[in-house]
Amino acid sequence: IKEENDFQIRLAAEKKEALEKAEQDRIAAEEAEKERVRLAEIEVKRQEALKPDKEKILEFGRHLVGMEMPEVSDAKATLILLGAHQLLVKINTYLVKKCEEL
Repeated sequence: IKEENDFQIRLAAEKKEALEKAEQDRIAAEEAEKERVRLAEIEVKRQEALKPDKEKILEFGRHLVGMEMPEVSDAKATLILLGAHQLLVKINTYLVKKCEEL
């Protein structure tokens, strides 16, 4: 009976250790993933900084024109957004033209 009791205690302790190790491994994996994402973000920013100015400006213009406009129900609001989009297209055209001078 003592041997069975010792076995059960040892089994419970091993199970507890395994659960604790699994939790530690999970936490370590989460931390490693967070670090991987952080380093990837740093690399993206580094690569962005290395781009030529012309490319940065053109990308900015494409971003402006590609912005998704909100859906509105009012006709006046639709006209306002249409006008704003036309202005963004003009800004992009300006940026493209000026980049030719770089």
